[in-house]
Amino acid sequence: MLGFGNSIAFSLAVFGSVGVALDLVCAIPFIRRESLVGGALAGAVAHLTKFGVVKVIAVAAGGLKHVAFVGLAVATLNHILFGIVGGLIAVMIFHKSRSIARKRRSST
Repeated sequence: MLGFGNSIAFSLAVFGSVGVALDLVCAIPFIRRESLVGGALAGAVAHLTKFGVVKVIAVAAGGLKHVAFVGLAVATLNHILFGIVGGLIAVMIFHKSRSIARKRRSST
């Protein structure tokens, strides 16, 4: 997003809010961020937060006056699903990289 015609303020609002949302998810005591459930939850929350901030900015700017609810619901569901998939992929990459790091440490 940054560098493709969006202002720094817009990017800070979007990605700053995602950072705050992820911090809040990671602060939940019974959710381990390196678990599949934690990764899926973090991914879904991050994607949904980004989507929500962009939509709020668009509404405030007058860009979304006649949006069909069905289209918005489908877009929201897509963001949740892609966030879950992204979170699961991130957890798998995290576990694989830890495994590789352990093997390298033990071989030296």
